[in-house]
Amino acid sequence: MKIKFGTEGWRALIDQDFNLGNVQICAQATADLIKSGTTTDVATIIVGYDTRLKSDLFAKAVAEVFAGNNINVLLTDGPVPTPVVSHAVWSNPVDAGVVITASHNPPEYNGYKLKMPDGSSASSETVDTLETHIRRIENNPSIKKSSLSDAISSGLVKKIDLESSYVEHLSKLFDLDSIRSSGIKIVHDPMYGSGISYFSKLLSGQSSKVKQIHATADNSFPGIEQPEPVENNLTLLSETIKYNQYDIGIANDGDADRVGILDENGRFVTALETFALICLYELEILTKRGPIIRSLTQTNMVDRLGQIYGVPVFETKVGFKHIAPLIDKHNALVAGEESGGFTIDGHIPDRDGILCGILILDMMVKTGKSVSELIEWLFSIVGPHYYKRLDIKFNDSDKEKILQKLDEAGSQLMPGELRDLNKSDGFKFNFKNGSWMLIRFSGTEPLLRTYAEGNSLEEVDNLLLTAKELITI
Repeated sequence: MKIKFGTEGWRALIDQDFNLGNVQICAQATADLIKSGTTTDVATIIVGYDTRLKSDLFAKAVAEVFAGNNINVLLTDGPVPTPVVSHAVWSNPVDAGVVITASHNPPEYNGYKLKMPDGSSASSETVDTLETHIRRIENNPSIKKSSLSDAISSGLVKKIDLESSYVEHLSKLFDLDSIRSSGIKIVHDPMYGSGISYFSKLLSGQSSKVKQIHATADNSFPGIEQPEPVENNLTLLSETIKYNQYDIGIANDGDADRVGILDENGRFVTALETFALICLYELEILTKRGPIIRSLTQTNMVDRLGQIYGVPVFETKVGFKHIAPLIDKHNALVAGEESGGFTIDGHIPDRDGILCGILILDMMVKTGKSVSELIEWLFSIVGPHYYKRLDIKFNDSDKEKILQKLDEAGSQLMPGELRDLNKSDGFKFNFKNGSWMLIRFSGTEPLLRTYAEGNSLEEVDNLLLTAKELITI
């Protein structure tokens, strides 16, 4: 299989497609891309990696290729969250960042994320150019590389600690002392990933308490299907909250750019509710104003908040590579997508699960409300909204048949109730009562994702049942 970038980077099975040779090809193509666009004599790239199997070895291989192309490399001295790398790229005069991570994918996967000088995910146009370089190298392999020891001796590769500057940045965005002294009891689940210890380091030391679970690096991610902060993976987190009477549970995916929140009762707060709370925090508590960017999988609650507070809301395709350009274009206040990835103004134009966990804690402190009370407050403003997502595995050989069936169903589905059909990224059915249903192929895994938001759980379940019938071959 060819190296192919999806919604967020390139991901493939370790030691099959994601092997040393292909990683070196990807690194050489990145070097060619960066060198063709830089105006400096020697480019600089930050390289980080997560806790997955062989991530450190693949990161070393990437650094060796960059050094062989006379590119300065700042190589992290251990596993590091993706948003920490993005922040370092954003806040320093470097040309790019690379993170070896498969994010939330199952343990047999690894991946390669490319970050641009502003810390954002590589745009579709940049990815197209990168893949052009990749195809050329695949047809005529020519990899330049230098051994890591030689590159370190020559000064081309330097080990770097990115954590301190990231923590300093968060302390400027939030009053961390007020959270530390609030007495909030927090359970953090880094899901065996690179976010281990971040909440403990940020918030411990005063009356607040931080307990960690799944807090050792383990590339098999035992006890969970994959390191994704969705409800079915957070059973232990929920039980820990309920049995020990904690105030909040915060989970991050394998590279900590996504967040999952549980309330004081161990109830999972959907990513749509979390995003709406983040918007409410900025608009009501901080009294800021500015555009909101959301993926088409995000909640209509945000549109209602936009109407109430007089700010525009822009919808785009799934993936921060589509969101980031709009953040810059519109000087956005908040941006986010359904997968649990969000950011705010004054921060990187990329997902950050650590930042968003801190934000919800700050919201609790500033309002004096529990998480469940924050949701009640939100619903009192925008009305109740309910949401579910169902991921369904499919055979790749059936993809064209499924697409044809969806296309033929099209506007014939619930014709009296359907407002419009959006085909910009999958098939999104928008209904006249404000509910919606979306069916799209994942850009990172062999999954069909079905989504629904409605005015009751019964309506959501019926919409997902309709979606499942539509994609059954």
